[in-house]
Amino acid sequence: MTLALTASSTLFLYFVPFFVSLALTYVIKNRLANARQLDIPNNRSSHRIPTPRGGGLSFVIVYLTGLAIFFGLGAISTSTYIGLSIPLVMVGGIGYLDDKEHVPAKWRLLIHFLSASIAVYILTPLTISGTPSYYCVIFFILCTTYLAWLINLFNFMDGIDGIAASEALTVILAMIIIHISISSYDAIAILIFLAGAISGFLIFNISPAKIFMGDIGSGSLGIMLGGLTFCSFHSSSKIFIAWNIMMAAFITDATLTLLKRLINRERIFEAHNSHMYQRASRYFNSHMRVTFSVCIINLFWLLPVALLFTLNQISAPISILVAYAPLIVSFIYWRN
Repeated sequence: MTLALTASSTLFLYFVPFFVSLALTYVIKNRLANARQLDIPNNRSSHRIPTPRGGGLSFVIVYLTGLAIFFGLGAISTSTYIGLSIPLVMVGGIGYLDDKEHVPAKWRLLIHFLSASIAVYILTPLTISGTPSYYCVIFFILCTTYLAWLINLFNFMDGIDGIAASEALTVILAMIIIHISISSYDAIAILIFLAGAISGFLIFNISPAKIFMGDIGSGSLGIMLGGLTFCSFHSSSKIFIAWNIMMAAFITDATLTLLKRLINRERIFEAHNSHMYQRASRYFNSHMRVTFSVCIINLFWLLPVALLFTLNQISAPISILVAYAPLIVSFIYWRN
């Protein structure tokens, strides 16, 4: 997955998807508003004005187009193209249907696990010389479960203006820096392209949001980033760990909130507003402040930790502890 990048080609890779996504989001916003496909506020909502939902279709279309172009240019292999695009079409498709007309959680979850299994099977080296076959099966199950959780995680965390798109954008920016720092250029072109596509949508999604990404956008972000995470297995296991350090804010909030709801015997697929970021947005009475805080955490806390790890300055256990411990403490603070 390597393209020779110059300053001009880098700008091209970012701004072309940016402007296409921007234009598509504008068109989709108006169409959804005219079709009355709106997210109507209720007592669990973090917004107060009916807002079009489903705008994530813009960056999904742009990213899929980009993958096809990269494949046509020979910049990515057939397996990488299939492993990144087919699961995205599946997740985006079920999300699109759910945005238009509610799809039962069991069917959404089935598609999420099926798409995750396809991505893991294609993108991840499952056979390791000298390793028992049952280890490979366990590894496959764990990876599939992780990726399915990542898909749902972004759906759970897309609850205030701009937060999911800003999380994805800052994580991608950080991973570009990390790839460059260790002279690993295999995924940079796709990361830049995806950053442009998400940025175009974010212009309309930042607080006060003119459009929401909907399930098609949030679930797709999960499979997009998750797919690229598993692609990193082929270049460096350090990159895989770095991805998980960079997504620590979302992983911590979503995972601990789910565990808390399970302990309290609450319906985990029922809409709620008990996430740490939702509590913080109510406390500060601001979506922008919380979204901006997530960006600051990613770029000024998690990125240095991930860089120190990938540059062999600290070990994996220490880096994970330093990344996640403050976030867990913050969750405990905001849970009340």
